[in-house]
Formats: sequence, structure tokens, C-alpha cells
Amino acid sequence: MTLNLKLKILILFVVGCGFTACADKSFESASPSVNDDDIFQPPTPTDDDDDIIVNPDPIVNPDPIVCPRYDLIVDSVDQQTAHRNFRFNFNSEMKMNSTQGDIDIVFQRDSSSVRYTRCSGSFLNTAMMPGLKPLDITQELTKQILISHGKVCASVMPERYSTIRVIDSATGRTLFDEQVFRQQNGACEFGYSTSGQELRRQLIDFSRAIVDIKAASCI
Repeated sequence: MTLNLKLKILILFVVGCGFTACADKSFESASPSVNDDDIFQPPTPTDDDDDIIVNPDPIVNPDPIVCPRYDLIVDSVDQQTAHRNFRFNFNSEMKMNSTQGDIDIVFQRDSSSVRYTRCSGSFLNTAMMPGLKPLDITQELTKQILISHGKVCASVMPERYSTIRVIDSATGRTLFDEQVFRQQNGACEFGYSTSGQELRRQLIDFSRAIVDIKAASCI
């Protein structure tokens, strides 16, 4: 086998592995009540997406394939617990576990005795819900959206409130935003199936658990 033929086979192998690693990242909803443009659907990589996929040629560029990364953002408001007023940001590739992504926490409020806002910053998760794949769960969550037309609920703001959105890290484009759905369909009409509610609870519980650990180290 000639050297040129071996090199071509190596390049094809690397390209194939790269696309396999970055596959299965579409975000689609089974709900007919939701506009397709609003569904969490990462862009399809093209030759111009230099910030998403690097040149796989091991001679030109020895770096490995870089898959798209996304920010899962949880904003929380809590009238009773100061440190539960936060913005939680989980940045990772689609299939990464909770311990593999980059986590950043911004505390929005201090208590009477603790300056939580000064504790804002990154958090290295090594043990909390290690099997959880937050962005994978969010992808499934978008398929569980339900619009209950005419549903009526109390107009009083709850004491504890959280909202979820996802942003394309490469472009800054918002891919999924619960607040947008609430504004478009009504705060009461927008919701999830029973399975969707459980998926959402996992995401909220994950963010709160990390925030609680972070807050415990604040002084």
C-alpha cells in the first residue's frame, strides 16, 4: 500500500469518527402547537462553521473534531431563600454528563449574613447526578410541550419560580426559551406532559443541588 493511499484512508477514518461523535443532535418537538422555528434545533455544521468543526486533516490540523456546545441556563427566583436567586449556566456538548460540562453560577441576592453575590463563579461538578445528561434531557423536554388552550390559573406570582432556556454557544442564538412560549401562549396555557414535567424537574433539581453546594462555601 502506497504512502498516499494510507494517508487518504487515515483522513477518511478521522473524518468518519468525528461525524459519528457529533451525530444525533437535532431538537424537534412532537407537539403540533409549537412553531418549528422556536424548537431547540442546533444548526447543521457546514464548511464555513470554523467555530464548530475544525479541519480534520491530521497533517494540516492535528486537533480533534470539536462538536457544537450549548448553554443550558436556569434562572431562579425565590422569595424565601436568598441563595436560590441565581442564574445557573451549564455549557457542554450534547451527550456530556453533568460532571463533564462547564458550570457557572451567578447569585443574584445576598442574605442578611452572607454575601452570596461575591461567591458567583465557576463550579467543578465531580459527584452530583453524574449520570445526568442535561442537554440530552432538554432535547427530550422540547418534545413534551403541551399547550392547554383556555386554561386558567392564579395570577399571583409564586414564591419560587424557575425558567429554562438554551443558547447556541457559537452564535449566541436562543434555541429554546420557556419565557417566549409563555409570552406567546399564556403563562397557564404553556406546559408539559407528565413525562415532560418529570424531565423538567430533573433539570431544576440538578441546578438547585449544585447551587446549594456552591452557596454552602460562601461567607
